[in-house]
Amino acid sequence: MTLIDKAHAAPRGDQRNYSNELVDAVEVLRGKGWGFRAIHKWMSDQEEDVHPNWVTFASAMCQRIQHRRNKNTQ
Repeated sequence: MTLIDKAHAAPRGDQRNYSNELVDAVEVLRGKGWGFRAIHKWMSDQEEDVHPNWVTFASAMCQRIQHRRNKNTQ
């Protein structure tokens, strides 16, 4: 298997099944002024199953939060 094949087979970063509770916690911490890197480190320290890369985690959280806000405004 080539590196390109492995890349195509890998799951997308935003395809993790983050619970609504975890997304809620991220929103609370963001509201308190926490940055995504700090949130990622704290959640990793709490042994939550988060993406190993904090940037990918932040991207997924932004997408989930935005999707939730869009859904609530319809």
